[in-house]
Amino acid sequence: MNAMTNQQKAKREAAVIFSNTLLSGALITAPEDFIKAKEAELCIKHHCSSVTINASLSNSFKDLIKDFETENGLHSVEAMLEAWKQAEQALGTQHEF
Repeated sequence: MNAMTNQQKAKREAAVIFSNTLLSGALITAPEDFIKAKEAELCIKHHCSSVTINASLSNSFKDLIKDFETENGLHSVEAMLEAWKQAEQALGTQHEF
């Protein structure tokens, strides 16, 4: 049986929404474009005009995705969202100013 679990469906739906909102509907993208989309998401959420993701988060994220399957250097948005979440959790409450 190849049915998706509710958790898998929720992850897929989140990727589609993120893609439609911030990546012109692309379900695969370059890591740099994904990070720019995450910056835009933060700006929208917090009503700011610009933001730069801290290097510790972006580097942790890039380490997590380095072995992911790619299609011409592009990664699945769904997989990158999961990696981003893991990178955020790994950093915990660390803050650099």
